[in-house]
Amino acid sequence: MALFVSAIVVVPLWLALARKFSKRTAFIAGMALLVVVLVTLYLLKNPSPLVVILLLVGAGVGVATVYLFPWAMVPDTVEYSQWKSGVRQEGFLYGFFLFGLKLAQALSGFIAGFALDSFGYVPNAVQSQSTLDGITFIMTIVPCGFLIVGLICLFYYPITPAKHKNMVAEIAARVAESPS
Repeated sequence: MALFVSAIVVVPLWLALARKFSKRTAFIAGMALLVVVLVTLYLLKNPSPLVVILLLVGAGVGVATVYLFPWAMVPDTVEYSQWKSGVRQEGFLYGFFLFGLKLAQALSGFIAGFALDSFGYVPNAVQSQSTLDGITFIMTIVPCGFLIVGLICLFYYPITPAKHKNMVAEIAARVAESPS
């Protein structure tokens, strides 16, 4: 609950930061915060419940960006594609985005199941320390790896607020010039 409630509560803050700086910058900040919290969770041995809850609140602040900004950036990507190619392809781009999202969800379930099995997880039983360490690893460090790959990709995201404004203006000018 600490994770998801904090994620919901900070959405207006992230939107304000995105307006002030950019979606890309806010997304990078949130993902970086999430990496820091996950690494901290991994490194702490036997933290108190209060510390875990506080770290989950921090993780929720970062997670909010993972839920918010991809959906906010897809429309910009649609306009970028239209600006580059002259063809508006919302259906294809949203379909591709959703396919990637569903594929990632399916693979994450498969990977988690495979990892739990390889760490010796036994349902409805007291887990060994090596199993608990493995679970901690797949809940913290593995996501950090994917977040870092995402951060690297975001550094190459070309749509700045100024560029987006110019693209939209160019698209509108093209539409105004073209015969109906």
